[in-house]
Amino acid sequence: MQKYLILGALLAACLMSLPSFAAAEDTFSIQIPPDWRVKIHRATRIIFEREPGVVIDVWKIASDITVVEDAAERVFKEWRLESPTFKVLRSSTRELGGVSSVHYHAQDGRGQDATFCLGDILLYDGRIYVVKCTAPLEKFEAYSPIFTNILDSIHF
Repeated sequence: MQKYLILGALLAACLMSLPSFAAAEDTFSIQIPPDWRVKIHRATRIIFEREPGVVIDVWKIASDITVVEDAAERVFKEWRLESPTFKVLRSSTRELGGVSSVHYHAQDGRGQDATFCLGDILLYDGRIYVVKCTAPLEKFEAYSPIFTNILDSIHF
């Protein structure tokens, strides 16, 4: 597993071999298997891809929300606006990396075009962190244990 530190510009210079983003005060980290490649790397978002359609999307947004369930509802509402077929199949709260999280299973699309998502939405220090692991319906079961390990590696 590669450990990706989501740090800031001050520490990024010391960790040039690791993709990094976020403000200097961030200490978010996640472990990604070595056979995943970085598809998109921006200041507040990074997407890892294993194969077409199988992705891990990690991003953060500033927020004045103070309750993790409200943060999750905000994210889910935005996803439903982007895609009317998006629906949360189940969600629950849990502690993850020392921070409260809403862990969710979701589906987007219908039939053969459906994708399934497993992820966590965390609220930490005035920011919402979203980790969304996605795979097509026919591949999701095989990737589910990998996604679970990746999500369980989140730490602040």
